[in-house]
Formats: sequence, C-alpha cells, structure tokens
Amino acid sequence: MPKYISTSEAARIAGVTPSSIKRWADQNLLPCEKTAGGHRRFELGALRRFMEGVIESEEPNTDVDDWIDVLTQGAHNGTLARLYQALHERKQWCHVADQLGAVLKAIGDQWVAGTLTIAEEHVASDTLTRALNHVGSGLGVGNGLRRGLLATVEGDSHELGLRLAELCLNARMWDSMWLGRDTPTKVLIERIMQERLDIVALSASVNTGSIQQITTNASRVAEACRSQGVLLVLGGLGTWPEIEGAVRVHSFSEFDTLLSRLF
Repeated sequence: MPKYISTSEAARIAGVTPSSIKRWADQNLLPCEKTAGGHRRFELGALRRFMEGVIESEEPNTDVDDWIDVLTQGAHNGTLARLYQALHERKQWCHVADQLGAVLKAIGDQWVAGTLTIAEEHVASDTLTRALNHVGSGLGVGNGLRRGLLATVEGDSHELGLRLAELCLNARMWDSMWLGRDTPTKVLIERIMQERLDIVALSASVNTGSIQQITTNASRVAEACRSQGVLLVLGGLGTWPEIEGAVRVHSFSEFDTLLSRLF
C-alpha cells in the first residue's frame, strides 16, 4: 500500500521548504491528494521519482549533449527534472554545479565553433537561469549568519557561472547579494564598503578583457575587501593574476568547501 506523507515531511525529505512543495503541487509538477480537511498528502514513491528527475526519463543524467538538447529546446520542466535527478545522483548542489559548469563550457565551445547558433545559446542560458532561480527559491532564505556578494568583474557579461556559485551559497543557507554581470568596479567597491559581508565572489570568463584590465579591477576590489575584513574569492574560467589576500577556486566543490570552513 502506498505510503503518504505530509507537506512538511515531503519538504524534509526533498531538502526544500514546505512552500516549494506546495508550489510544485499547485503547478501539477508533483502529484498530491487532499484530505477532507484540505491538507495535501504526497505519495512517497511519487516524491522520490520527482526528486530523482525521472518524470520524463529513467536514463542517468550524465551526457553533456543531452543537457544541451534540453536547454536549447527551452524545456523548463525537463531541465528541472534533470537538475533534481543530478542532485539525487551527486548528493550535493556543488557537485551538480560542477557538472553544469562542464555543460556551459561545452555550450561556449559549440558557439565558437559555429555548431550552436546565437539564438540557441540565448535560449539555453535563459532556460538554465529560470531553472536555477526555481531551485534557489526552494532552498529558502539564508539564516542571517553569513553573507556573500556575487558579481562578474567589470567588462564581463557572462553570469551563469555566478548563478551556480549562488546555488552553492543558497545550499549552505548563506544570504546572498546579487550584483551580476559587468559590475563597474566603483559600484562594487561602494557596496563592499557599505554592506556587512563575509565574502565577495568575483567571476571572470575566458572572454573577459586584457589581463592588465582584470588585474587593475581585481586589485582595487581586493584592497576594499581587505579594508573591511572580507574574503575575496576569484572564480570562473578567466585568467586571474595573483591578487594579495584573494583566494582562487577552480571548481564549485572547492568553493563549497571554502564556504563550509567559514561557518
């Protein structure tokens, strides 16, 4: 006989907030039944299938090309399903982020090679952004103990890697402040001086400007961070110089380990 559980129990098992479980049920993404009193009840097997991402496929979600197909088709529900399947397989969002980092690199490589159109790249970026926002909202708000600011270095408009860093922050229950793409160094420094922060995560892609420009901007940000006792973390595929007081991370798992040590 199927085992039915409450909304709060479903949220605990899924690792999200009860409001996320309710929203998925209202969107008909997650099947549920209602008691005579109007309370939602979820069949445990259906919840597990949803979280494992087998709504549409039972196949392991490891193929980069399959990811690209789903993203370029703008398949929102399919992307969500694959994200939760990846979480089931890899156990932590930082490991999922590492997998998606490889997908993003492949998308960039295909765009450069001309095998992916600009329109397909834009659809893929938008689809993944929407899915990550959905997942992030399900992780709830931070606990107020730690706070990170996220931005790309001035001149860089590629922010999807930063979205994955934000996912790592959310999974650790950190509060985050999003400044996003092509953040003027002056604006970033103003925020660092005004806000209570524990880290600043600064991203640079391979298409960012000259090494001299990156060095100048990153050094100014690092100086502001040092003055406020804030840790500067440098990420992305860009060529970062050695910056005094800054920590360079090469994967989202490495970033997550750093976050765990700051508790």
